[in-house]
Amino acid sequence: MSPDTTAVAVALDGGIVSFFIMDNEGTKFAHRWQPERGRDVQDLVFLDNISGSDTSYASFWLHSLA
Repeated sequence: MSPDTTAVAVALDGGIVSFFIMDNEGTKFAHRWQPERGRDVQDLVFLDNISGSDTSYASFWLHSLA
């Protein structure tokens, strides 16, 4: 789950990671990602905009490391 609780990532067997956005209206599919060569994901970390150079809002699920 993202630090701001607006996104969740679900990893499945086979390495596929699905991202979902959560808001007052419910949960919506946002994106699906598969690592190279079907590798399993061991860890996923959501990042924020620590540089502070972008003042516009950016969703946490857009910035993550797996």
